[in-house]
Amino acid sequence: MLLLAPAMPVGAAVFYMQTFSGTTEGWSAGGDGLTVSQSPDYGAGALEGTFQAQGRYGQPQTGEFLADTSGAPFGGDYNSSTNPYVAFQFDFYAAGTLPSSLTFHMSDGANNFYMVLDPQNSVIQSPDQWYTLTVPLSPGLYNQYWYGGTANQFSNMLSHVTTVGVEVTRNGRGEQSYYIDNFRIMNDLLLVPEPTSGLFWFGWALVFGGLRSKLGRRQRSPYALPAARAS
Repeated sequence: MLLLAPAMPVGAAVFYMQTFSGTTEGWSAGGDGLTVSQSPDYGAGALEGTFQAQGRYGQPQTGEFLADTSGAPFGGDYNSSTNPYVAFQFDFYAAGTLPSSLTFHMSDGANNFYMVLDPQNSVIQSPDQWYTLTVPLSPGLYNQYWYGGTANQFSNMLSHVTTVGVEVTRNGRGEQSYYIDNFRIMNDLLLVPEPTSGLFWFGWALVFGGLRSKLGRRQRSPYALPAARAS
């Protein structure tokens, strides 16, 4: 289901959004052990990724939610001069168990780039709650958040995107489910965090991390992006 929205609160413009209402919107599973399906739970629905329970000698598994990049808007050129993408945002929910790791993955088929979304559970601090995560796409911020190459290579990749995915690593041997909802492409992001957060950004800011309640899914206090990676 495609939703075109003129604006989001605090000046964040949504160019494109998927709400997974009754459909997976073409998303599929990648990696190891994760199955991806549409879930009717949580309002109008969400995208669910599930690891099955393991036996006594469980093995590490990292699966991936993969967007449909066979065409626009997720595949192709993100650097269009008429409508450049500046960020992704999506809502994430861990049912009962936090993942061991959560990573955003992009590729042009030859070069792979990764952003750690939740280093040491510093952003997603509790299961059974919704968190909104922001993924910056500015090459100027590459060295702060991304791995896999250089800022120039990252910029070139954004002109030929073939993979957009969210990688999740299981935590323990029990059955585990993780959910994604309201996956959106932003073409403007002008956010100013609350003064109490101590994070003030000039130009377009890189904060959101809105925490939503499990039932009402109302946005609560903002969380910052993960801390910039170590050099």
